[in-house]
Amino acid sequence: CDIHVRTLEKSEAVHDVSSEIIQDLASKEYFSILFKEFNTNEKNKRDEAGQILVRFGDVIQNRLLDIVQKATDSNERINAINIVIGIGQRAIPAIKDRINQNAPWYYLRNLAYMLGRIGKETDAYVLQPLLLHGDERVRGQALKSIYQIGGKKRGMLLLSILPKADYQFKLNII
Repeated sequence: CDIHVRTLEKSEAVHDVSSEIIQDLASKEYFSILFKEFNTNEKNKRDEAGQILVRFGDVIQNRLLDIVQKATDSNERINAINIVIGIGQRAIPAIKDRINQNAPWYYLRNLAYMLGRIGKETDAYVLQPLLLHGDERVRGQALKSIYQIGGKKRGMLLLSILPKADYQFKLNII
């Protein structure tokens, strides 16, 4: 995994081989087994399954984000969210790619939540359009996440949205 994500430097040939192995291990079948154990703790190996899933990182993050969007079981969604947060900043590009005004409100709220946990100051701008979303839960989570990661950029970002916000949300921003 460390070779695949380039935290351990190796030649390009070694990197290619390790990436191929990771792809094979992250097959739908193995992912399902690991995720089932993470959700059910059937074999009392939840922690180990979670650690393995986190180590797969970018290889499985899109599957996890699909689960966050489509799963009907809230525990399954929460578990997927926690794994994405465990992946950390490597998951930010996939989260940014998925923020789309046409997505369901609950999915956008969860994306904003995850970005607020793993993002940096430079990622806060991605949440700006969500401050004008039609659903107050999305707006509220985007605002919380901007407060968490916005740093020095938070003030200007919120001021820029203030004229477009409805009266009640202006009060929340202020």
